[in-house]
Amino acid sequence: MNKTILLAFCLFISAFVHAQNYRLDLTSFEEKYIEEILNEVSKHKDQKEYVKAISGYNEIKKYLDTIPRLVPLKLILNAEKAKLFEKLNQYDSAATLYKDSKEIFNYIPGIIQDLPDIYVDIVIGGIQVDKKTENYPQAIQELYNALLKVPGDQEKLRSKLYYHLGYTYWYIKDLEQAEKQFRTALSYSNISPFFKNSCYMGLGDALIKKDLDSSLYYYRKAEAYFANKTDKTNYQINQTNIANALILKDSLAKAEKILLNSKEYFENIKLTPYLIPVYTLLANINLNKPDLKSALYYLEMANPITLTKGSLRHREKFFETYVEYSRTIRDSSAARHYNNQAKAVKDSIFNSEKLTQIEVYEVKHRNEINEIKIAAQNDLIASQIKQRNILLISLIVLGVLIFILFLLYKQKLKFQKDLLNKKDELANQQLATLKETQKAERIQAKLDGQQQERSRIAKDLHDSIGGNLAAIKMQLTHLKSEEEQLNYIIKNVDTTYNELRMVSQNLFVQPADKPFTLSLEDLVDQYNSNKTIVELYLFPHNQINFISNTIQTELYPVLKEILTNIFKHAEANYCNINITVHEDYLNLIIEDDGVGFNPSKANLGLGLSNIKTRINTLNGEIQIESIPNTGTTININIPLAHA
Repeated sequence: MNKTILLAFCLFISAFVHAQNYRLDLTSFEEKYIEEILNEVSKHKDQKEYVKAISGYNEIKKYLDTIPRLVPLKLILNAEKAKLFEKLNQYDSAATLYKDSKEIFNYIPGIIQDLPDIYVDIVIGGIQVDKKTENYPQAIQELYNALLKVPGDQEKLRSKLYYHLGYTYWYIKDLEQAEKQFRTALSYSNISPFFKNSCYMGLGDALIKKDLDSSLYYYRKAEAYFANKTDKTNYQINQTNIANALILKDSLAKAEKILLNSKEYFENIKLTPYLIPVYTLLANINLNKPDLKSALYYLEMANPITLTKGSLRHREKFFETYVEYSRTIRDSSAARHYNNQAKAVKDSIFNSEKLTQIEVYEVKHRNEINEIKIAAQNDLIASQIKQRNILLISLIVLGVLIFILFLLYKQKLKFQKDLLNKKDELANQQLATLKETQKAERIQAKLDGQQQERSRIAKDLHDSIGGNLAAIKMQLTHLKSEEEQLNYIIKNVDTTYNELRMVSQNLFVQPADKPFTLSLEDLVDQYNSNKTIVELYLFPHNQINFISNTIQTELYPVLKEILTNIFKHAEANYCNINITVHEDYLNLIIEDDGVGFNPSKANLGLGLSNIKTRINTLNGEIQIESIPNTGTTININIPLAHA
């Protein structure tokens, strides 16, 4: 306990000490001395010996008064002592300590900005005393003052102040103002989960007479949060509120079940002040049954703690319930007595002088806010005027500079215009020359392509058709009547026909107006035969039609050349073609199960050379993997960005 409190002191004021250049380091003697006293104070508090605990705090305070650099610790000590005076019901002493702490905040510049948490805790401690002493105007004034002093970016602390302001208004039955303050607290995005759900409870209290369904809705919203907490005190308080709403909705059985659970909880942990509304509501339920014996039992249970520890609101509700009981048993004397008691409580809450004070504080608070807004607006206007003057001077200087630059530019422009005309003439001449050169290169490239195509056709006709026709001629020359020789000749003729068809197909150019996928399928169909089965797979099928015309124009003859080589040399039974469009490249894979070849030793014939040339034109890559007597795989990747 001692180390914890000592550490808490240091943490609470660390920001302030840093800002004000205080030296917080405690000497070993100081730490040991304070630690010993805190140990004694802790023991007295645990044993509820509050007077002795206060004496211990006084001893620490006397010691702190002798060390100026430790004066800020008195803020914490004052708050701790004030809480002990509250437990002793010595509210005047508690109020004095809270007041002394607030004065420290008033005379040390910037301390509220450095220690906003401690400041808000001290303000709230003070207003709790004000509420217990029924000084609600003072509580409201302190909360409004705190809202003016706590920085706007401290959303958690401001929402906390608005929460307490809401319940202060609730205590004096200004439910409209209470609802407004709770909703203001909830408007802060950084409100803590605890105060967020506490504000839901507050809205339930503020709306219970105005909108019962909405009241119950907000109680239920808070219920889920507090149900998950280890300490069930707030959960049971909220359950009591829910029971009150259920009574007003005539759901007496549900309300009674909830209240009996709350009664058991508060009795077990001896939180007698929270038993006041529980007993009072149970009495109210039994009056409605009617079970007058049980109603009287709960009223008698509530009576002593209501008179000693009950708030004005609790006492008012208790006396009103006793009035109802007295009227039910036809005891007019008791009814008048408790009615007078209830009226006295109401008069205490609605004292005209207090209400006038509150109105004065509200008006004063609004005026102070308006003054702050006006001051901020004046600062903004002054800043805008200053900025406008700076801008005006800057514009004048800029205008002069622009005018000078314009004159210089005009002179330079005339010189550059003449120079530009000469450059244009030279550029036009160079452009004309370039166009002629490019035109000549295109014509030469076209002629070269035609010449290469003619050479390839000549070679194909010579190597394939010429050879086969020569063989047929020799066979026919030696033809006899044997059927076997005749079949062999027929087979040669058939082979020659197929190769001739392949040569003619190689000369065919893909139609520009035909979908590319259909052209590919037609091409594959031309090579399909009983000897070699060719299968084509396109993915995504439709997207292939949208690749660039450049790629289509080059890819078609590449595939045609590869199929021709497979048909002529591979002796394959099947061939699979996969064309896949990826995000940024096109992939073409051709596989066959033919005789294969050694790519490193293969002679680069005209066909394979043309294929590689076309792929290089597209900035693509080609990989050939082939194993003799196993098959061949050709993998081609072409970047789509080429288009």
